Amino acid sequence: MKTALITGAGKGIGRAIAIALLKSGYRCLVVSRTSADLETLQPYGAVLPFVADLNDAEARASLAAYVLNENLVPDVLVNNAGFYLPDTVSSLPSALDQNLNSNLIQVRELTALLWESLIQRKSAYVFNIVSVLGKQIRPEAASYTIAKHGLAAYNRLLFKEGKKQNVKVTGIFPASVYTAAWEGSGVNPDWLIKPEDIAQLVITCLNLSAAAVPDEIHLQCMQEGF
Repeated sequence: MKTALITGAGKGIGRAIAIALLKSGYRCLVVSRTSADLETLQPYGAVLPFVADLNDAEARASLAAYVLNENLVPDVLVNNAGFYLPDTVSSLPSALDQNLNSNLIQVRELTALLWESLIQRKSAYVFNIVSVLGKQIRPEAASYTIAKHGLAAYNRLLFKEGKKQNVKVTGIFPASVYTAAWEGSGVNPDWLIKPEDIAQLVITCLNLSAAAVPDEIHLQCMQEGF
């Protein structure tokens, strides 16, 4: 049985990806800050829950140690966990440190801790869930924009390194996705990308031939303004 590791798996995009992989026969190590969210994944298949806040460096190290010690090196690593904290480019205090840690540093560090083991899998796949703001700017989310631009650059670097080591790397850049953050906003859910759309992209990538890998996938909303 192949193994997948999905961060931020309790809700939204991460949950949808976890369900899709479980239905495809993967054993899924799912990571979230809330155990109750992970318990809801149990009916879908072989779930290994790991409760942790990956904003904390010790939690990242503990997760990596657990993976290596329990022989759970993933065939598929999905770096989905992240945090949206708005500010402007001139805000004091700035949310830059928090956004960088949540949306870039944790991804880079967890992947680095597992990288040599991923190489040894011979056909591992890493997905980085970036954002349309990895290519665009949003003035009311300046630090988040900066962090996601950094994640986009990291994805390009990891893609090039992965090609040398037979590890596939794909960055997914969605526009607005209907998750819990949109509930009560009054926005029509049908205007936004569904988490299941992104999960389907992951499954499609995994079904490509060994010779094919997309470096980036950009997903836009049909509705203007989103």
